[in-house]
Amino acid sequence: MTGNALVQPLSVIGCVLLGLWLAACDRPAAAPPRPAAPMAAPTREGAAPAVPAESVTAPPEKRQIAIGVGGQELFVYLPLTLAHQLGLFEEVGLTVEILNFQGGARALEALVAGGVDLVSGFFDHTIQKQTTDVVPLTMVVLFDRYPGVVLLAEPGLASQVHSFADLKGQTLGVTSLGSSSHMLLNYILAQAGLARDDVGVISIGTGASALAALESGRVPAGMFLDPTATQLQQLGKARVLWDTRSERDTTAALGGPYPAGGLYTLRAYLDTHPRTVQAAVTASVRALRWIQQHSAAEIADRMPESFYGGDKRLYVDSLQASLPMFSPDGLMPEGGPARVLEVLRLSDEAVRNAPRIDLAATYTNRFVEAVR
Repeated sequence: MTGNALVQPLSVIGCVLLGLWLAACDRPAAAPPRPAAPMAAPTREGAAPAVPAESVTAPPEKRQIAIGVGGQELFVYLPLTLAHQLGLFEEVGLTVEILNFQGGARALEALVAGGVDLVSGFFDHTIQKQTTDVVPLTMVVLFDRYPGVVLLAEPGLASQVHSFADLKGQTLGVTSLGSSSHMLLNYILAQAGLARDDVGVISIGTGASALAALESGRVPAGMFLDPTATQLQQLGKARVLWDTRSERDTTAALGGPYPAGGLYTLRAYLDTHPRTVQAAVTASVRALRWIQQHSAAEIADRMPESFYGGDKRLYVDSLQASLPMFSPDGLMPEGGPARVLEVLRLSDEAVRNAPRIDLAATYTNRFVEAVR
């Protein structure tokens, strides 16, 4: 029997009562209160606060956000672009504008100046900023288990370099002055016993800009990332002097695990926009899971064609070699932050002389742990 046939014989009062009853039935039952997120173990003063349980599902406080990145086309930041291309940010209620900068240091400057809400950059910046008066930074999701940075030299110079001390007097390129690639170069020089003024250092950017700097002879060597590094190797334009594109190479170069790229933001932003941060982290973790479930070719198909550098096959091949770099879950690994601090104490005078570095305040796994 249809609804109209049932209602027709009823009196006006009956219709009203029936309508009220149907409305009550149609209303979803109140969901039982979600259990509170488990309390984190006590951390040192300044550690990021726990994520409220309701922030996992509640709408973000700010729906339109900007994320800065120092070289969007680089593999180390691929999860950010992938989340955007797959529509994962939209799924969690965010409209994201990605602002691309020539190096992580410039992206960080934009964050401090209020030009972006979050940065896709290297973890080491969260430690370095504790040595200044700038508002502290906290990484909220990890993209990369190691840096993926390569020291390349043009073949003529490479044949003359038997130790890094042989780089004395050369002009070397980094993505931008003060960037993570610059810091890692300082680490290499310090290990070789070279002072910073023993070499010249200039900014060469990323991607096509970095490639042109080596091809044109503007620099004979420098710090590069994939896919540019692999492209220069394939073209016979450069040889590897130092590499962190695999777990084995990273252990050899840096002594152990070295968490690198991810999303970080100002500590104050975590306090005022926890649901916005949670949404960005949720989309990022879903992108990392997508990477684990798809081939390099399938991932490349989701990237903008401009990222291929005119050679998609080379892009796919180099991405295939880089897939182990990506974190499977977005969590900061135990012992990773301490390793980064150890490297920074050798390569960064400000960190070395800092009276106290609070590692617990530089990252939090709480947002990642809340993702279902």
